Amino acid sequence: MKHYAFLIPSILSFALLAACGDDDSSFAPRDTDDSSSSICDDCDDESSSSEKGTATTSSSAKSSSSSSGDLSKYDFVWDTFAEAFNTTCDASREGQIGLARYAENSELVCTHDEYLDKWGWLSPSSSSEASSSSAAYVEDYYKLPRAEACQTESEDNCEYGELTDERDDKTYKTVKIGDQEWMADDLKYEDKDKYTWEEAMSACPAGWHLPSFFELEKLIATTTGGSAFTNNASYVLELRPFMNRGHNDYGFSAYTGSYWSSTRATPSDEPTDDNAYIINFDNIGADAYIWDRPKTYTYYVRCVKGEVDTSKEPAYSGKYGTLTDERDGQTYKTVEIGSQTWMAENLNIETPNSKCAGDLPENCEKYGRLYLWSEALDSAGTWSDDADRCGYRMSTCRLKSPLRGSCPEGWHLPTAFEFDTLFAAVGGIEKAGRVLKATEGWADDGNGTDAFGFGALPAGYYDEDIGTAIGNLGFGTGFWTASMHDDYSYAFRMYLVHGADDAGLNFYRRYNWLSVRCVKD
Repeated sequence: MKHYAFLIPSILSFALLAACGDDDSSFAPRDTDDSSSSICDDCDDESSSSEKGTATTSSSAKSSSSSSGDLSKYDFVWDTFAEAFNTTCDASREGQIGLARYAENSELVCTHDEYLDKWGWLSPSSSSEASSSSAAYVEDYYKLPRAEACQTESEDNCEYGELTDERDDKTYKTVKIGDQEWMADDLKYEDKDKYTWEEAMSACPAGWHLPSFFELEKLIATTTGGSAFTNNASYVLELRPFMNRGHNDYGFSAYTGSYWSSTRATPSDEPTDDNAYIINFDNIGADAYIWDRPKTYTYYVRCVKGEVDTSKEPAYSGKYGTLTDERDGQTYKTVEIGSQTWMAENLNIETPNSKCAGDLPENCEKYGRLYLWSEALDSAGTWSDDADRCGYRMSTCRLKSPLRGSCPEGWHLPTAFEFDTLFAAVGGIEKAGRVLKATEGWADDGNGTDAFGFGALPAGYYDEDIGTAIGNLGFGTGFWTASMHDDYSYAFRMYLVHGADDAGLNFYRRYNWLSVRCVKD
C-alpha cells in the first residue's frame, strides 16, 4: 500500500492540508512575528513579481507560462498556502495536479488517503525525488537509505535489545533503526516522567545521550523519507497515535507528546533564557514536528546510543592550505576537517550591501564582511545563476546544489546538512562550539580550543529590526547556509555563542546580515 505525506509549507508545517480546509490541529504554530514582511532591501532586481493573487484555475493555467516553466500541465497554480488550503479536493478532481509555488514549486496531486480516509492535495512520500523540500535544508537527508519497516499487525521482526541503567537498575527496551539505536521506552530516571531541558541533558544512562536536532531528523528521514516539517512519523513511530491507527512500523513505540533534543534553538548567555528543540508526536495528524520551546518546560526523554565527548582538546597544530580569490586577490587560509575542506577565515569580498561590524573597515579585516542571505547566495547572479530569485520573501526561489553563491570559484555556500557533517567530524554538536571557536578574541574568557583550525571569531551580526546596531560583537557569530526554511522569509544559519560548548542551527530572517564560510566543492 502506498503512503502519502501531506505537504505543509507553513512556518513549521503544523496544519494538515486536508480536502476542504477542515483540519482541527491540536497545536498552534509559534508566532513568527511577520510584522517586517514589507522589508525587501535584499531582494534582487526581479523581486517585484507580479505572480501573486488567487489560484490559477485550469482554464488559465493551461495557457500560461512563467519563469518556473510551462504551466500547461497544471490544473491549479497556487502562490500562497491559503490558496491551496481552500482549493477543494474530492472524487470529482481525483488526479488533478497543482503547482505550489510557495513550497519551492512542489507538485501536489488530488488524492484519497486511505489511512486518513480523506481527500487532500498530496505529494507521494514513496519517491525520494518527490517535491519534498518544504524545508530545503533537509534535502541531503533524502539521500539516506530508508530503514526497513520491521513490524506489521501480525509480525514483529524488529531488532530489539535491552539497556539496564546502572544508577537505579531500571531496564529499558531498545531498538535498532537504520544505523541508530534508540530507547524504545521513555526514560524514568529518578522516577520522573518529564524533565526540563537542563535535567534532560544529563539524564541519559552511561553510553547514551539526548539526541540532537539532526539525530531526530535522521530518525524521521530514514523511517519516512520526510523532514521535520513534512513526514508521516506519527504513523510509523507512534505506538498509539490518532484514532489508534499508528503502525509503529519500526518498534520505536513513541507516545503522543513531546520529547527533548539536545540542540538549543536560540543563542543566549543565560542558559535558562533560551529555547531548545523538541519533537512532538501529534495525536491528530499524521506528522511529527520539530519545533522550539523554552528550556524550563518539561517534556519526555528518549535517549540514543553513543557517548558525548566532553574532554578538552589542544589547539590545532596541523597545516593550513591557502585559497586565492581571483575576483579581488584576497587570500584565505583553508583547513581539512574530516571529509571536508573549509575556509578557515570568513569571506571578505565586498558586495553592494555587505557591511563591516560597527561600520568600521578594520573590522572587515579582522572578522570578514557581514552579508544579507540573498548576497550570500548571490541571488543577483553576479557570479553564477545558482540562486535565481532568492531575495527576502521570494516564494519562487530555486536553488541549485552545490550553490556557489558569493564564494570563490570551486567553493560553495554550505547547506545546514554540511554544517552537521562538520559537527560530526569534530565530535558532535554538543562540543562543536568549543572546538570551532578561536583561542582568542571572544569576550570574558569565552574562547574556544580551536582544535580543528576552524578559527571562528565573534563577528556578531547586523539586525535590520534594531537599525544600525551590531549585535553580539565579541560574544557570538552566525554563518549563513544555503538552506531555506519553509517560510520563505527565513533561512537557516549555524551559530556559535560565548560561554556555550555546543553549536546551533536555527532559522533567521533573510534581511539580516551574517558571516559566510565557504566549503570546497
